[in-house]
Amino acid sequence: MSAEKLVPRPDVMPVKMDNIPDLLREKKRWLAWWAGPSKSNGKFDKIPVDPWTGRNINPVNPANWITFDEAIDACRRKMANGVGIVLSDQHPIIVSGVDYYLTAIDLDNCADRMAQHQMLWQQLGQPYVEASPSGKGLRMLGLSRTAIQGGNAGDGRELYGSKRYV
Repeated sequence: MSAEKLVPRPDVMPVKMDNIPDLLREKKRWLAWWAGPSKSNGKFDKIPVDPWTGRNINPVNPANWITFDEAIDACRRKMANGVGIVLSDQHPIIVSGVDYYLTAIDLDNCADRMAQHQMLWQQLGQPYVEASPSGKGLRMLGLSRTAIQGGNAGDGRELYGSKRYV
Protein backbone atom coordinates (compact mmCIF):
# COMPACT_ATOMS: atom_id res chain seq x y z
CA MET A 1 0.00 0.00 0.00
CA SER A 2 1.39 3.41 -0.88
CA ALA A 3 1.86 6.04 1.81
CA GLU A 4 -0.49 8.34 -0.14
CA LYS A 5 -3.48 6.28 0.98
CA LEU A 6 -2.65 6.65 4.70
CA VAL A 7 -3.05 10.45 4.68
CA PRO A 8 -6.50 11.71 5.73
CA ARG A 9 -8.34 12.85 2.59
CA PRO A 10 -10.77 15.72 2.12
CA ASP A 11 -14.32 15.06 0.97
CA VAL A 12 -14.31 14.91 -2.82
CA MET A 13 -17.30 15.46 -5.08
CA PRO A 14 -18.24 12.16 -6.75
CA VAL A 15 -17.64 11.79 -10.48
CA LYS A 16 -20.87 12.38 -12.41
CA MET A 17 -20.12 10.12 -15.35
CA ASP A 18 -23.30 10.79 -17.30
CA ASN A 19 -22.48 14.50 -17.59
CA ILE A 20 -19.22 13.97 -19.47
CA PRO A 21 -19.61 14.37 -23.25
CA ASP A 22 -19.04 11.28 -25.40
CA LEU A 23 -16.44 13.20 -27.43
CA LEU A 24 -14.26 13.39 -24.32
CA ARG A 25 -15.17 9.98 -22.90
CA GLU A 26 -13.92 8.23 -26.05
CA LYS A 27 -10.42 9.79 -25.90
CA LYS A 28 -7.57 7.92 -24.22
CA ARG A 29 -6.42 11.01 -22.32
CA TRP A 30 -7.72 10.21 -18.86
CA LEU A 31 -6.01 9.57 -15.56
CA ALA A 32 -6.94 8.74 -12.00
CA TRP A 33 -5.95 10.88 -9.01
CA TRP A 34 -5.79 10.82 -5.21
CA ALA A 35 -6.80 13.83 -3.15
CA GLY A 36 -3.87 15.19 -1.17
CA PRO A 37 -4.31 16.55 2.34
CA SER A 38 -6.53 19.61 2.79
CA LYS A 39 -4.67 22.92 2.79
CA SER A 40 -5.47 25.91 5.00
CA ASN A 41 -7.49 27.48 2.14
CA GLY A 42 -9.66 24.35 1.84
CA LYS A 43 -8.08 23.26 -1.45
CA PHE A 44 -6.19 20.04 -1.99
CA ASP A 45 -3.78 18.71 -4.57
CA LYS A 46 -4.98 16.10 -7.05
CA ILE A 47 -2.11 13.62 -7.24
CA PRO A 48 -2.12 11.58 -10.48
CA VAL A 49 -1.64 7.86 -9.87
CA ASP A 50 -1.35 4.60 -11.74
CA PRO A 51 -4.79 3.01 -11.24
CA TRP A 52 -3.32 -0.46 -10.73
CA THR A 53 -0.31 0.20 -8.50
CA GLY A 54 -1.30 3.44 -6.75
CA ARG A 55 2.11 4.94 -7.56
CA ASN A 56 2.42 8.57 -8.61
CA ILE A 57 2.67 9.19 -12.35
CA ASN A 58 3.65 12.00 -14.71
CA PRO A 59 0.25 13.17 -16.02
CA VAL A 60 1.56 14.73 -19.23
CA ASN A 61 3.33 11.57 -20.41
CA PRO A 62 0.96 9.90 -22.92
CA ALA A 63 2.22 6.48 -21.77
CA ASN A 64 0.33 7.13 -18.50
CA TRP A 65 -2.98 8.06 -20.11
CA ILE A 66 -5.84 5.60 -19.75
CA THR A 67 -9.40 5.30 -20.99
CA PHE A 68 -12.31 6.94 -19.25
CA ASP A 69 -13.66 3.53 -18.24
CA GLU A 70 -10.31 2.56 -16.69
CA ALA A 71 -10.21 5.81 -14.71
CA ILE A 72 -13.77 5.34 -13.43
CA ASP A 73 -12.98 1.73 -12.56
CA ALA A 74 -10.04 2.94 -10.44
CA CYS A 75 -12.47 5.06 -8.40
CA ARG A 76 -14.86 2.13 -8.00
CA ARG A 77 -11.97 -0.05 -6.79
CA LYS A 78 -10.91 2.68 -4.31
CA MET A 79 -7.59 3.14 -6.11
CA ALA A 80 -8.40 6.81 -6.75
CA ASN A 81 -10.66 9.62 -5.58
CA GLY A 82 -11.29 11.16 -8.97
CA VAL A 83 -10.58 11.26 -12.68
CA GLY A 84 -9.07 13.90 -14.91
CA ILE A 85 -8.55 14.54 -18.58
CA VAL A 86 -5.20 15.78 -19.89
CA LEU A 87 -4.88 19.05 -21.79
CA SER A 88 -2.25 18.85 -24.51
CA ASP A 89 -1.23 21.16 -27.33
CA GLN A 90 0.60 18.17 -28.86
CA HIS A 91 -2.50 15.95 -29.13
CA PRO A 92 -5.39 17.76 -30.82
CA ILE A 93 -8.90 16.38 -30.81
CA ILE A 94 -9.99 15.92 -34.41
CA VAL A 95 -13.60 16.70 -35.25
CA SER A 96 -14.72 16.37 -38.87
CA GLY A 97 -11.08 16.50 -40.00
CA VAL A 98 -10.32 19.73 -38.08
CA ASP A 99 -7.83 19.96 -35.19
CA TYR A 100 -9.17 21.35 -31.92
CA TYR A 101 -7.45 21.75 -28.58
CA LEU A 102 -9.12 20.94 -25.31
CA THR A 103 -9.14 24.07 -23.16
CA ALA A 104 -10.13 24.47 -19.51
CA ILE A 105 -11.36 27.43 -17.53
CA ASP A 106 -11.06 26.96 -13.76
CA LEU A 107 -13.01 29.33 -11.51
CA ASP A 108 -12.41 29.09 -7.75
CA ASN A 109 -14.85 30.01 -4.97
CA CYS A 110 -17.26 31.56 -7.44
CA ALA A 111 -20.69 31.10 -5.83
CA ASP A 112 -21.04 34.88 -5.37
CA ARG A 113 -20.35 35.52 -9.09
CA MET A 114 -22.65 32.98 -10.71
CA ALA A 115 -24.46 35.52 -12.92
CA GLN A 116 -21.10 36.66 -14.35
CA HIS A 117 -20.06 33.06 -15.00
CA GLN A 118 -23.42 32.20 -16.53
CA MET A 119 -22.83 35.01 -19.05
CA LEU A 120 -19.28 33.71 -19.77
CA TRP A 121 -20.69 30.20 -20.27
CA GLN A 122 -23.22 31.53 -22.80
CA GLN A 123 -20.60 33.64 -24.61
CA LEU A 124 -18.39 30.57 -25.00
CA GLY A 125 -21.17 28.60 -26.68
CA GLN A 126 -22.27 26.70 -23.57
CA PRO A 127 -19.27 24.37 -23.14
CA TYR A 128 -19.21 21.42 -20.75
CA VAL A 129 -19.28 22.69 -17.16
CA GLU A 130 -18.92 20.90 -13.83
CA ALA A 131 -18.39 21.65 -10.17
CA SER A 132 -14.74 21.45 -9.15
CA PRO A 133 -13.70 18.46 -7.00
CA SER A 134 -13.90 20.64 -3.87
CA GLY A 135 -17.46 21.64 -4.75
CA LYS A 136 -16.55 25.33 -4.35
CA GLY A 137 -15.69 26.25 -7.93
CA LEU A 138 -16.54 25.61 -11.55
CA ARG A 139 -14.68 24.10 -14.48
CA MET A 140 -15.58 24.67 -18.10
CA LEU A 141 -14.11 22.57 -20.89
CA GLY A 142 -14.30 23.56 -24.52
CA LEU A 143 -12.54 23.09 -27.82
CA SER A 144 -10.39 25.83 -29.31
CA ARG A 145 -9.02 26.05 -32.86
CA THR A 146 -5.90 27.58 -31.28
CA ALA A 147 -3.62 25.93 -28.74
CA ILE A 148 -4.08 28.06 -25.62
CA GLN A 149 -1.11 28.71 -23.34
CA GLY A 150 -3.14 30.47 -20.65
CA GLY A 151 -2.20 30.70 -17.01
CA ASN A 152 -3.37 31.77 -13.60
CA ALA A 153 -4.80 35.29 -13.32
CA GLY A 154 -4.14 35.16 -9.57
CA ASP A 155 -7.71 35.91 -8.55
CA GLY A 156 -9.27 32.47 -8.75
CA ARG A 157 -9.49 32.47 -12.56
CA GLU A 158 -7.33 30.12 -14.60
CA LEU A 159 -7.22 29.25 -18.30
CA TYR A 160 -5.24 26.27 -19.54
CA GLY A 161 -4.75 24.33 -22.75
CA SER A 162 -1.64 22.23 -22.21
CA LYS A 163 0.62 20.40 -19.74
CA ARG A 164 -2.16 20.00 -17.20
CA TYR A 165 -5.13 17.87 -16.37
CA VAL A 166 -8.54 18.77 -15.04
